[in-house]
Amino acid sequence: MKKFKSDCGYIVYETTPRECIEITNGFGICDMCAKTDKVIYLVPVLNHAFCQKCYDDWNGRAIFYEDDLWFEEFYARIWEDMAKRKKIDLVEIR
Repeated sequence: MKKFKSDCGYIVYETTPRECIEITNGFGICDMCAKTDKVIYLVPVLNHAFCQKCYDDWNGRAIFYEDDLWFEEFYARIWEDMAKRKKIDLVEIR
């Protein structure tokens, strides 16, 4: 699992569908189009999983709002704790 920042500055996790399932207890599919992909992007500020196409669409129009940071930090902490419990390596990309 890789952690990086979106173009506007929000935290994003790049995962495999399997990692997505284990971390979120979800289905490993995109919340926007309901398709799966080789890579699933988890966006804590939205509590959403995206395929590549939907992530690129969101990333191109997302606007950073400082008021949303508490929500982002809440889900980032949950997902990182779950990754640690499931022994999923987290690599930070800057």
